[in-house]
Amino acid sequence: MLHHGKKERTIIQPRAHGLLPLKARLDIHHESQRQVIELKTTWNLAATQTTMERYHYPLSAAFYRDLVKGQSVVFVFVQTTPPHDVAIMEMSRIQLQDGEMQWRTALEMFDRCWHRNGWPEAEPAALDDDPLMMDFMPPKAVARQRFEWPVGELAL
Repeated sequence: MLHHGKKERTIIQPRAHGLLPLKARLDIHHESQRQVIELKTTWNLAATQTTMERYHYPLSAAFYRDLVKGQSVVFVFVQTTPPHDVAIMEMSRIQLQDGEMQWRTALEMFDRCWHRNGWPEAEPAALDDDPLMMDFMPPKAVARQRFEWPVGELAL
């Protein structure tokens, strides 16, 4: 599974004018088999299901599958602690359907925010509503920006 296929393949799919392109980096893409392999590490294989939910692996699996018009997505989990066991998990049809619904819903929401230049989920919470910050923030500091970044791209 890991020996063949294109490694770390970047897929960029243009979209309609005014929308950002879709982009993904697949760990391994078996194009002839229409299969995506994702290699993941975990400290404990027993925590695999929790990890899949926490990091929304069904969403990303469905996104990758749809981007390459694939048939299947397989996750290979490698335990980082001895005895370094391995678990192989192919995403089920139901998991991929749920993941597709999730990524399409998230993309629609992103596109709406992008067009409006409004990001309601990113609005800063009022500091005076946070009981942990009330005693530490003087009133003038609340209205002041913490950082000033020039408009444009940042060079890292």
